[in-house]
Amino acid sequence: MCSRYELSVNAAELKAMLARMLGAPPALPPGLADTAAVVPTAVVRPTDRAPVVLVDNQGAIVVARVPWGWPAPWDGSPLFNARIERLDEAPSFRPHLGRRCLVPATAWLEGRGQGRLRLGLADGGLVLMAGLYGRDAAGRPAFTVITRAAAPAIAHIHPRMPALANGDGAADSHAHPFAGLWLDPSTGAAEALARLAALPPPALIAHAATDAAPATPDLFGAAPGGQT
Repeated sequence: MCSRYELSVNAAELKAMLARMLGAPPALPPGLADTAAVVPTAVVRPTDRAPVVLVDNQGAIVVARVPWGWPAPWDGSPLFNARIERLDEAPSFRPHLGRRCLVPATAWLEGRGQGRLRLGLADGGLVLMAGLYGRDAAGRPAFTVITRAAAPAIAHIHPRMPALANGDGAADSHAHPFAGLWLDPSTGAAEALARLAALPPPALIAHAATDAAPATPDLFGAAPGGQT
């Protein structure tokens, strides 16, 4: 998976989409729960703060704004992707297996030749990338996106892709039980990872991506306290 993804919905749209997919609306950061203010098309890069869906300290499903990638202990570069095949043995990720999150995106970007491709659901819906969140050595919150071998339909573009919680045939208009299972802290790490690895990918499509500069990577303003 490339080190870029896109989120191009406003706060009200995101809340409505997540409510349909999760079966209940998550809490958004203060001041955004009812707003329809446009969030400009934004390309998210490692170390940018971006909305992620997680279970907070009170057990509620919330959207929090968290940086993408925590520093690698060997050189400080951001660990923004985590291979599913090595999660249970990698010391940089194993401590976070009980703290799982979902990363909403409208597409992820891959380079090909001299251009870029925008990959996402064939029906244009929201993708939910499976991720982990935690804190780095300094106590700062961060998240990483879990990757898997690419689906056959897009393997010629890149051998890896995000591990998606949408699942085969899970349309944006229907709640998908795996998303709740993935977020549930009572689900054991081994079960969650096994279910994620076995989940068939949804129908995917690729389009040429534009080179428009993002208006802002800071999508939802100040991060709410006590949610990571």
